[in-house]
Amino acid sequence: MEFGSKEWFEKVNEIYDFPVIIAFYLSNKSKSINSMVVQSKSNNVGDIKYSKVAPYTTLENGEKLALLNVKRIHSADEYYDIIKQMKEDWC
Repeated sequence: MEFGSKEWFEKVNEIYDFPVIIAFYLSNKSKSINSMVVQSKSNNVGDIKYSKVAPYTTLENGEKLALLNVKRIHSADEYYDIIKQMKEDWC
């Protein structure tokens, strides 16, 4: 599936129930952007506890993750714009 395709947008809308708080991570091996829904009762990303967004030091495959950002996302279009910018900046 190609990033930004109609199929991609359909899948994003299927996976996420917007609005949602998402943490974005960068992999040291694949140089890819990974995302994870943050399970928090907080509506403000500044009030989220570190333990909710802290990356695992090393994954089972030896891959390390760095936290890039935590954002409240309101739509698939906004998610796309954020990922696109992070790819330009980091990948």
